[in-house]
Amino acid sequence: MKTAYDFTVDDEEYPDEAYSFETIWGTDYLKYAAEDAADFYYTKHAAEDPKLFPLVINLYGKGILLGSFEVIVEFEPVFSAGEKK
Repeated sequence: MKTAYDFTVDDEEYPDEAYSFETIWGTDYLKYAAEDAADFYYTKHAAEDPKLFPLVINLYGKGILLGSFEVIVEFEPVFSAGEKK
């Protein structure tokens, strides 16, 4: 079962500038829900409204502020090899 949340980034105003998303993380795991919110923001909205990490994710459930979380992004290199001919 998924849980629906709203969130704002940094000092954006709720509800006017809020984003909505769903995640598998319920209210007992808000840290992970905030990470999913940051991923949602990065994937869906960063190109049109880029903000630099770390972000402050303000997480709302049913219009109530559940918590504010600072989220960082970690980049790990990925290596791919192909046979040289």
